[in-house]
Amino acid sequence: MPTIRDFWLVMKDVLRCARHIINAELEPLNLTSAEGDILFHLLTGSDGFTQEKLADRLDVGKAAISRTVDSLVAKGFLQRAPHPSDARAYQLTLTERAVNTGPKIEHAYNHVYEIVKKSIPESEFEQLARLLARVAGNLHAVEVAR
Repeated sequence: MPTIRDFWLVMKDVLRCARHIINAELEPLNLTSAEGDILFHLLTGSDGFTQEKLADRLDVGKAAISRTVDSLVAKGFLQRAPHPSDARAYQLTLTERAVNTGPKIEHAYNHVYEIVKKSIPESEFEQLARLLARVAGNLHAVEVAR
């Protein structure tokens, strides 16, 4: 049985390694992994999110999301407009440049996914996905109770 320290370090290592690969994959596009995370999330079905909802969904601070969105707006990947029904919020939408670059961004994340699955039988990987979903559910239950 792994110790809590072992478990924590492995989880941190998984995220660190994935982040390094994503950064390397996105570098030719002049994007950071933080920018890629936002674009990937919006490209895969969440276009039109508010900054606040995106910060919540990606578990990133509001200030960090604001800086990253500013960068993506400056680079021509996002448009920020006042939300139609909430004057205090901004709605984010993808630009044509983001949509055209989308396949390359999605490829970077798919590449990491394929590396993760490498040499793991499909049934074991499916079991891992179910277990991680249960772990996330356990953690969300405590978070919601607070």
